[in-house]
Amino acid sequence: MEAILEFNGYKIIELIYKGDFDISNKDESDLEVAVGTALSDDEKKGQVRISVTACDIKNKRMVRAVVLGFFGLGDIENKEQILAVNGTAILYPYIRAIISTVTTQDNLSAIILPTVNTNIFSKNKTSNEEN
Repeated sequence: MEAILEFNGYKIIELIYKGDFDISNKDESDLEVAVGTALSDDEKKGQVRISVTACDIKNKRMVRAVVLGFFGLGDIENKEQILAVNGTAILYPYIRAIISTVTTQDNLSAIILPTVNTNIFSKNKTSNEEN
């Protein structure tokens, strides 16, 4: 039985942490999540890019992480939708752990990202925000 989606690892593209961050220009949203997908020309490989920016308004700090996940794809329909929903579900715990680990190194409590329902990414896979 061939897997419809095979996780082949991830790479951290960007990781920024700012302590004593000026939050005066932040709106009430302290979490922004964006997801994008891409397919190879033969549609046998795919990528999921997750970008997360989280602000700890109380402690005036911000963290931004961008992670790129690599996937193999079986013979299925709706490959981009499957990447956006299932690929995000696979990759999101890694970016959650990265952000929690980095933010605990500042002698403050960790910024812990909430869980997300990845089905929201099937409607608009290129830009989604969770508040």
